Amino acid sequence: MEALALRGRIRLYAGDLKGTSDLWRDAGPFAGTREESTARAAILALLQPIQPDTLAQLGQGFQQLDRGDSLDAAGTFLRVGAALPADGGQAEVTLLAGRVFAGLDRGAEAERTLKAAVVKEAPATAAAALLELGRFYVAHQRGPEAVAVLEQMILEYPQSALVPQGRRLLDQARNAVPRT
Repeated sequence: MEALALRGRIRLYAGDLKGTSDLWRDAGPFAGTREESTARAAILALLQPIQPDTLAQLGQGFQQLDRGDSLDAAGTFLRVGAALPADGGQAEVTLLAGRVFAGLDRGAEAERTLKAAVVKEAPATAAAALLELGRFYVAHQRGPEAVAVLEQMILEYPQSALVPQGRRLLDQARNAVPRT
């Protein structure tokens, strides 16, 4: 199982999205640690809507990210996302870039990129991007903006599994509950 997971990671770096998906599905959730398995599942979810079987530039972005070159990886993810169709992975890859920018504390880039990930053609990702944008605003003490995007998320995507998290964060943004 561990070898399948490792081979899948190597295929990911090469941009072989289909090969990566096949190997990681075969490896299942028991290869490696819980964190590694969760990371693989998150990447698989990101790859699912992407139509091409091979995307070398996306593989390059993951390689940069794993090497610790997060700023270049975020830029690569932005370029890849811009080249994909709105309902074919654009929102998911753009959201990943926004999360990387946020993790680097690159406020302007993170905010702009997270907003760009709110794409109507990808409602699940749009809800996740709005939640992430709400977290960003709360972390930067921008309560009114957090309230606005979290209310937007709850109203526009009421079926999203992220709504309970959005409601909790909305209460925090309104200072109704203490931050944990």
